Amino acid sequence: MKIFRLLNIKNVLAPTLILTPIVLPISDISKLNLDNIGQPLHPANRPLTPPLQMARVLSGRTIVTFNRDGKQLITARDRTITFWDLKSAKEVTHIEAHDLPILALTLSPNGQFLASASHDQTVKIWNLQTRQLVKTLTGHRSWVEAIAFSPDGSLLASGGGDRTVRLWNLTTGSTIRSFSQQPDPVYALTFNAKGDRLISGGWSVINLWNVATGSRISQLEGHEFGVNALLLSPDGQQLFSAAGDKTIKIWNLQTGGLRHTLSGHQFGVTSLVVNKEQDLLISSGLDNTIRLWHPQTGAAIATLPTQPSVVEAISLSPDMALLASSCWDGKVSLWSLATQKEVLQLKLPDPTPDIY
Repeated sequence: MKIFRLLNIKNVLAPTLILTPIVLPISDISKLNLDNIGQPLHPANRPLTPPLQMARVLSGRTIVTFNRDGKQLITARDRTITFWDLKSAKEVTHIEAHDLPILALTLSPNGQFLASASHDQTVKIWNLQTRQLVKTLTGHRSWVEAIAFSPDGSLLASGGGDRTVRLWNLTTGSTIRSFSQQPDPVYALTFNAKGDRLISGGWSVINLWNVATGSRISQLEGHEFGVNALLLSPDGQQLFSAAGDKTIKIWNLQTGGLRHTLSGHQFGVTSLVVNKEQDLLISSGLDNTIRLWHPQTGAAIATLPTQPSVVEAISLSPDMALLASSCWDGKVSLWSLATQKEVLQLKLPDPTPDIY
């Protein structure tokens, strides 16, 4: 088999980056969009892209989310989506979902569908009851790592390395419109509560778009590096953002004003969740930690035991009692929020040899 070697940034925590080779089948190279890999992911007059964004171009992520009833965990690692029964801690089944590593998972509002996004430039929609592929959405010209369903579940937004946000009609699978976020890649997406505004995260800025017209309404500025996560509060009044600058920011979505900046992570922040009562915000980071915050005051509450590697994703159970976390090394943990103790641990298989 012919192979092509790239450099993968494996250690994003150390001040000096450690470069190791990736091995890919020659048939997969065209899907990686080497033009985008070879170009900086930022304008020439801005600082170098932080390691998190650089690593995302060349490697997949370990992702975790609960299903709607909270009885199963859904994980993604490399090209595979796996379903786990929480009662037995056993695998139920898995799907070889994409041709290249998966970068994002999200559930539809009704819990019936799962969307996955990948380095292979596609977004796929899966029926969670049958676990069958419903649609493959094509049109992006680079990796896709940000996806979000509209509140009514009729639309899906996606974005990534081609610096565009695409809005999809999920009935037809066609692109309704495209938003250009030049010169920034799209790292995060969410809709507002009404579904008439789309919010995207780029390099240090957050863009608010009119869904009906595709026009940019406003920008929220304050972060210094790429915005890795966006989260709407349950009441729809606040926006939480997390970035490579080690901070979490809480915004008044109506006025655009900054309410709080939360500091404590030693490296970039990767993921956010908030409970329904809006009195607990949880973050994960490149510093191998999971941190608990009070979103109304911005005060730190606690830090869960340090993990062996970068914590890439977190998810709250529907009853808000459990937190799931997934790490770069394939470790998936389940935490009791009442005791702040780990109650279950899974270890996902390492990526397949023909990828790394």
